[in-house]
Amino acid sequence: MRRQASIIAVLAALAAVVTTTVAFAASSGMPDRYRYTGWMSPVYGAHTPKHVIFEGDAGTLLFADAYNLTEVPIVYQVCVHNAKSGRKRFCARGTAPLSTNASVIHLPDLCCGDFVAIWMVAGHEVARWPFRYAPEGA
Repeated sequence: MRRQASIIAVLAALAAVVTTTVAFAASSGMPDRYRYTGWMSPVYGAHTPKHVIFEGDAGTLLFADAYNLTEVPIVYQVCVHNAKSGRKRFCARGTAPLSTNASVIHLPDLCCGDFVAIWMVAGHEVARWPFRYAPEGA
């Protein structure tokens, strides 16, 4: 009976260590607003953050994870919503590299209006970027 109790105690301790290790690996302790960065940029802009893109210009949505302490890249979803109606206009999934380099998703032509891109990780919002898609010559 004592041996069985000892085995159960050892297994419980091992399970606690594994659970703690997995939880630590999944959570960096860094607040999301400092860890993740999402922004919009014209393709020609060398990933320079912008809040305006013009009809006919190709846009990109970029996302970076500055503090991933695991060996598993972060999978995210980004959706672009009409800023006034809230209606989704575009959604895509991506994977942030383990380095602090940005993941790039090409933006379809959404002309014209005010939009907000919202990045989600594990079902919760981690970044947002308002921008305007303006008609050419505006």
